[in-house]
Amino acid sequence: MRPHPAVDGVYGSLTEYRWVEADEMRDLTGTRHYIKGIHHPGTVLLQPAKYLKNAARLMPKNVQIFENTVVTSAQYGKPVHVFETQGGVIRAKKAMICASGHTNGFGFFKKSAIPLYTYASMTRVLTEKELAECGHGSFGLIPANSFGTTVRRTNDNRLFFRNVYTYAKQYTTTLDNVLEAKVHQQVSFDRRYPELSSMGFVASWGGLFTLSQNGGMIWGELAENVYCSAFCNGTGVARGTAFGKALAEMASGLNSTSIEILKRRKTPSRAYPEIITSLGVKYVTGRRFKKAGLEI
Repeated sequence: MRPHPAVDGVYGSLTEYRWVEADEMRDLTGTRHYIKGIHHPGTVLLQPAKYLKNAARLMPKNVQIFENTVVTSAQYGKPVHVFETQGGVIRAKKAMICASGHTNGFGFFKKSAIPLYTYASMTRVLTEKELAECGHGSFGLIPANSFGTTVRRTNDNRLFFRNVYTYAKQYTTTLDNVLEAKVHQQVSFDRRYPELSSMGFVASWGGLFTLSQNGGMIWGELAENVYCSAFCNGTGVARGTAFGKALAEMASGLNSTSIEILKRRKTPSRAYPEIITSLGVKYVTGRRFKKAGLEI
């Protein structure tokens, strides 16, 4: 049986989802690979880098952004917290740490992060003739199996494929990892668009996210006037938006149903030693990747 993805649309209510059968799937996406999907109107495709750049550009005048500023030490205390960087010292009465797995380096939940990389490849801009083979307008396909392949047709008319997970030793990946993932993404391309896949990809890359051994998250006030949200466990944009908003409200002295729910979430447990964790991640991800079958 072929994969059953969910197709992201851009209009309507999130409650107006519906089943999409094979013929319409082919019409929407231009591929025969999918036999059925769930259409979720009202969702949007997000370009993360553009989103962050525009968010930074639209910050109010009382916000200063220091890029490429590495924090080398953090001291928490009263009346201010002190963060040393390679170019100076930052002092703040309240601090919000949003550093994903690197939160461990700020002194909290040490040795609890399980950092992973996932990978993507993207084509050049497609020609008008090629676009005729890829459905109608931009779309996003989310696999039913979490280890399957995410497929997107972007607003600037490229095809994008994401799959493969590796353990990120010291929070980094390697060129070999990226190239190996690219091979799998080419297989995904061949399966879905055999008439186009010979074009290959113009860019391949990886991105970091963090899991915990027990699925727990870091959220809340970790020390007096020190707040944090981290360990997305693979759903960074959704959780980051909702949990970040709630964290800002908490730091401002507000309360809400979301805050009360998040206070009750379990926190991350200590991870196994790195050698065990890395071997475990390799075994589990390899097994689940293989089990995903044609969803890759």
